[in-house]
Amino acid sequence: MENMEGEYWSQARDIGERLAAGEDPRSAVLAVFDEWFWEGCLLEGARAEALEKILNELKIF
Repeated sequence: MENMEGEYWSQARDIGERLAAGEDPRSAVLAVFDEWFWEGCLLEGARAEALEKILNELKIF
């Protein structure tokens, strides 16, 4: 995540902080995107696929 560049760097940083504090990856990603965008934003339509891609990139299965 530290190599992440572009418009989602802030979200990556926030997710990393939550993971470092021991939060599970799915909860961390959902909470950060809910805070930055809107509640449930990664649970709707095609964005649900994006959530799975993010989790896979974090090597979480």
